[in-house]
Amino acid sequence: MRPPHGFVVLGDGSRVRVENTAKLRSTVLAIADQIREHRREIGREIPVRQPAAKCRACGQRPNCGQARG
Repeated sequence: MRPPHGFVVLGDGSRVRVENTAKLRSTVLAIADQIREHRREIGREIPVRQPAAKCRACGQRPNCGQARG
């Protein structure tokens, strides 16, 4: 049996009671699916097309597989 409510602890440490409804469960599960999908994509390289001068000045250049110039 599912509990009728639960608690969420906020950043300031306060606790907020939330009702355990089917709609809330559906929303939470949908968000969890989105998080899982993004985690699967975390290693995918984001294509960039920066001018070479911008790449030379970038502090992340040593970590970048797409650095130009």
